[in-house]
Amino acid sequence: MNIQAIFSNGQVDVYKGSRPVRAAWQVVCPDGQIVSGHSLDRAKAQKTAEGNAALMSGRSSLWGRPSGSFHAAYIGAREKAAREAGYRNYKEYYAAIAAERAAFVASCKIEVIDLKGA
Repeated sequence: MNIQAIFSNGQVDVYKGSRPVRAAWQVVCPDGQIVSGHSLDRAKAQKTAEGNAALMSGRSSLWGRPSGSFHAAYIGAREKAAREAGYRNYKEYYAAIAAERAAFVASCKIEVIDLKGA
């Protein structure tokens, strides 16, 4: 199954898989970098596009979310990394990274289109 998605900037993304995709997504970063793909529906396409944009921000905490139960050494290393980055604790560090990623996603152009005939 070859399904083509044509985005507003003229980019054509061809899906060659076998899933019943019904939407396509594209992320254009402020630096011009483009990534695109296909999803089963519009909602999944939007979520996937936003997730890819966040990954393209280059900001990662490397330590996971600040919740749950972890080994004491892991928690200590996570808190040490936060202090070395200039924050009081890991929750503050994680919130700052999340805010940076959200700002980057907001600066990206995300386009989600429905696929005709899919």
